[in-house]
Amino acid sequence: MNDESDFLEGEGARASSLKSVHKLSVRDPHHDLQLLRDLEIINARTEAELGKLPHGGVPVTPSVNRGYPRPRRRSPCGKACAAMR
Repeated sequence: MNDESDFLEGEGARASSLKSVHKLSVRDPHHDLQLLRDLEIINARTEAELGKLPHGGVPVTPSVNRGYPRPRRRSPCGKACAAMR
């Protein structure tokens, strides 16, 4: 069979259409530099709006148990497991 009949009778896609189209095969150093530049701009704006980070980073506060009742755990097999006990 030729490629055209495979396309029409098969799964509806040629093998060439299954290759990624927008993925570059070679790394673009200019794109990497642009991303680094954008990240520096974002970090500078964030620092200008929020100020510098405290020494040692942002303090982590432990989660607080607010006294809500915990949901009861249900058996995955229901009454059948209870009967086996």
